Amino acid sequence: MQHVIRPWLAILCLALAGAALSAPASATTPAFGAARVYDPGGTSRASPTKPAALHRQQEQAAQALARACDSGDQAACTALGAAYASGRGVPQNRGVAAVLFQAACDSGLGEACARLGELTDVAINPPAKAEAVALFERACQLGDPAGCLSYAERLHSGQGIAPDPVEAKALAQRTCEQGAEAACLTLALWLAAPEATDAEYWQGQAMLDDLCQTGNATACEHYLKALQDQPAPDPATVSRYLHLSCMAGNGDDCAALGERAWSGTGMPADQGYAAAMYAAACNLKPYHCEAAAAIRDFSANAQRCAADDPAACVEIGLAHAIVGTVLFDPERAVSLLAPACERGVQRACETTADLLHEWLRPLDAEREALHLAVLDRSCSGGESWHCVRWAVELSRTEAPQQDVTRVVALLSGHCDKGDLASCSQLETMAGLVPEAPIALADGRYTPPESEADVAARFAERQAEAQERTARACTETDIVFRGQRYRDRICDSAHASINGYRVRPGQAPWQALLWRPARLNGMELSGADRVLCGGALIAKGWILTAAHCLIDQGRSVAGRDYRIRLGVYNPRESEGISYPIQQIFPHPNFDLETYAFDIALVQYNHRSADQEGPVNSIARIALDPQGMAQRAISETMDLFTYGWGWTVARDGQTTDHLRGVQMKLETPSTCNRITGFTGLRKDAALCAGGEGGEQACKGDSGGALVYYGDRDRVAKVIGVVSSGRGCGTGGEPSRYTRVAKVRAWIDGILRANGAR
Repeated sequence: MQHVIRPWLAILCLALAGAALSAPASATTPAFGAARVYDPGGTSRASPTKPAALHRQQEQAAQALARACDSGDQAACTALGAAYASGRGVPQNRGVAAVLFQAACDSGLGEACARLGELTDVAINPPAKAEAVALFERACQLGDPAGCLSYAERLHSGQGIAPDPVEAKALAQRTCEQGAEAACLTLALWLAAPEATDAEYWQGQAMLDDLCQTGNATACEHYLKALQDQPAPDPATVSRYLHLSCMAGNGDDCAALGERAWSGTGMPADQGYAAAMYAAACNLKPYHCEAAAAIRDFSANAQRCAADDPAACVEIGLAHAIVGTVLFDPERAVSLLAPACERGVQRACETTADLLHEWLRPLDAEREALHLAVLDRSCSGGESWHCVRWAVELSRTEAPQQDVTRVVALLSGHCDKGDLASCSQLETMAGLVPEAPIALADGRYTPPESEADVAARFAERQAEAQERTARACTETDIVFRGQRYRDRICDSAHASINGYRVRPGQAPWQALLWRPARLNGMELSGADRVLCGGALIAKGWILTAAHCLIDQGRSVAGRDYRIRLGVYNPRESEGISYPIQQIFPHPNFDLETYAFDIALVQYNHRSADQEGPVNSIARIALDPQGMAQRAISETMDLFTYGWGWTVARDGQTTDHLRGVQMKLETPSTCNRITGFTGLRKDAALCAGGEGGEQACKGDSGGALVYYGDRDRVAKVIGVVSSGRGCGTGGEPSRYTRVAKVRAWIDGILRANGAR
């Protein structure tokens, strides 16, 4: 298909006729008063392990800028301010940067005004959104494209200024016409939004097409999505744009193009080209590397397997077990891996067990026997989770006594090594299975502590927390031009899990699933009693995660678990608590994959116990838009709240409610991460902060909240489900999508008379 450049700028001039053609005039930069204090996580922290040669080079450049700035060169002052803001060659200190930007802005340098606006936007004493907007407006008046785009974005969103979408689009258009590609992309996304008119939508798509042709990765991603959402997209056209998107740097689209080349969909079948595309995907997104290696070696392994090479057959079987790729074939994988498992190949046992459990149910008698056999071998080989699953499967059958005895012994061994899942499974078997041991009291059981002991332990924890913070944060104290400036900037990964302290009542829908004071013979501390979060969606009803309904092998229904509302510090006597009446996990919930990890909890609102002072309580709206109407994109800002851990390992829940700002992955990326297909496709949202921010242990069940609709009302679009290492592994966490299960939610509420 020959590409034709569309005259979309001329079209837009007509579409936006009547809009103001220049930003409102303003003669002066706003005054800012006292020095600002900035959000520790609002700016990327300079690397503390920068190579010495690079540091010397940046230091020399900063010294040259300082000399030029002292001689009155305001452009050099702006560049020096940028060095202080980012820590290039000078200590990272945003207060000093702001001083330099302010002077250059006052002299009429638009870039300096825009940079000062960015700093002001992350100031926290007091919040300065309106002042940031004024600086972006001033930067735009002075001809800075970045300032114009930032000002247009604030006009469009209404952040710090009365919203004016028409003027926002007009300003973005003028900035785009001046050659600012970022403004063109922003305008295209606004025009192509679901709520746009048909004319605007197609203008936006034409702009995205043109930008994609010139190598803009984001434009390619959005244009491709629109193309693939058409009723009958042309396969060759989709392949062409996948190629453009891949060349622009979208790793997921490289993999998608590799799949098409492998299968001959929309292009000639070419295994060599498929391998090259998967290799490109691996270079861009590491989670594609497993599939890339399998596809690279597939032909050679297939030939060796056909020649009766058992090791090659195992590799082929493992390749067919990679979910979400063109190779995925669970039947073929099991046929190759089950015999290898019998020969003692541990990887084959583990993979066969997973495939039988997840992808080949319901199992007939022969397959059920195979499943138990491979679980046995996998468990015996050291896979603790398969020991747990084996125990569960045995409990469903008339298992031979020797099997029960063996699994208890294996679970005990894993529990002794610190495997919590094995310990939890043993707790469910204790008293029911004679062979199950009664756990020996361990370090969790301590004698009563004196006040001095408590104080010493608190001081020790404070010291540990300060040490962790010191490793994750940079603090500077600089005297510059006779004024002292202090600043503290933390790694976004550290500030991520920690999030930020929200105001009491800031998330009034936040519910807490509260453990009993005593559980399984143990007295629980206030921190340990936090089980999960949730969202109040109707009187008497909480939306949460399905995996939260089972705690250490026990159902939360009818076991002195409570729902608490109006709580800020869960360790204090705050809010109102209610007994749980009924629980409703989603019928398709799967604990292995966390698919459809969502549930409803009905509490008895007529049996309220006030625990102490009550913070604001209000319900949150469910996402009113369906799957087709709610466009999921990387530009959406969302938030989640909770009392969960603030470090990925050996942490504890917090004594105040915290929040984390998140950004979504595209649906195609999320489906590849989860491996969800068929009924499960699009059942999850994947989100994390720009620096890897995630929810963590104790946050499960909380709401993923979107405020970006025109009415600015908070809406729950997802439920905190699962993740790997609280984001430390680089993969975004998963959230069960509300729109996917909205009919089920409404049906449960309606059937039980919810209001």
